[in-house]
Amino acid sequence: MPDDTVVTHENPVLGVEKVVRVELDPSWDPIRYEDLTIIVLDDGRNVVSCVPLFAKDVHLGDIIDTVENTSTGQLEYGGRVERGQSWVFRISPRDARAFRIAHEVIHEFGGAVETWGSITGVAIRGDAAADQFADRLQRLEDDGLIEYDSAER
Repeated sequence: MPDDTVVTHENPVLGVEKVVRVELDPSWDPIRYEDLTIIVLDDGRNVVSCVPLFAKDVHLGDIIDTVENTSTGQLEYGGRVERGQSWVFRISPRDARAFRIAHEVIHEFGGAVETWGSITGVAIRGDAAADQFADRLQRLEDDGLIEYDSAER
């Protein structure tokens, strides 16, 4: 696997107009970048339109700045301008049974879902719902069914 492995979003929740590259924390090695999808609002603001799977502090619905890399022409992440209303969680189920149980909880909370390999990214809208969702995930993790973390919480 090359050292510039890039995670992409095949079916972003809100669609795609442009792609923005985010450099990832070295702990994700060999994955170095995540290509987030955005939609551009009428006023020119960029909204994250996918469920980020690896990028830290970025959530579905966030307004972000972008910067064009002059050497590659690639749009790059320039930081968050405005926090959206969703919280992103990464879930790795232990097996097929744990996957089904985790997805029942996701469905219960109305989470927006994207997957990459064995990782399920989930966006939960609202602080209270995200807190309750995190509590449920923690119980599943305590039971040895999943491992999870969040983009920011």
